[in-house]
Amino acid sequence: MKFEVKGLHDRGLEVFTAIYEVAIHKGKAKIIEAGKRRPKGALHTVIGVGRIPFEWISHMDWDHNNADQLPVLHVAYGRRGPFREWVPCSLAENDTLELLDVRFKVRKKGWLHQFRSNRQLREMDRAGKTELHRMLYGDDAVD
Repeated sequence: MKFEVKGLHDRGLEVFTAIYEVAIHKGKAKIIEAGKRRPKGALHTVIGVGRIPFEWISHMDWDHNNADQLPVLHVAYGRRGPFREWVPCSLAENDTLELLDVRFKVRKKGWLHQFRSNRQLREMDRAGKTELHRMLYGDDAVD
């Protein structure tokens, strides 16, 4: 994933994830999906901000071998993704302020989708472990 760093938080980095159209009702921000019925609540445009804890950052690659010439941040995370928290922030003129007492409501998926996602995450975990092993012990090291 590609992020822009917003700043520092008490235990890690804050990064911008995307801009969303949401309906806020009873402290929950539901993302408005195209082609679906709009949920009830007040319409807002918000920025999703993810918080990555410092202890999850495993490696920073400054070699600039990628096309964008940007450093690459390697985050060791679990099945819930790279963020400890994901909060909506309002779009103010010069600043992005966190919407207090408002949380994103993520749509629950069925058991088949969860099974496929978990299988893909397990494969990504295995690939990440082999990549880490290769980085630590060299290219020719075998498990």
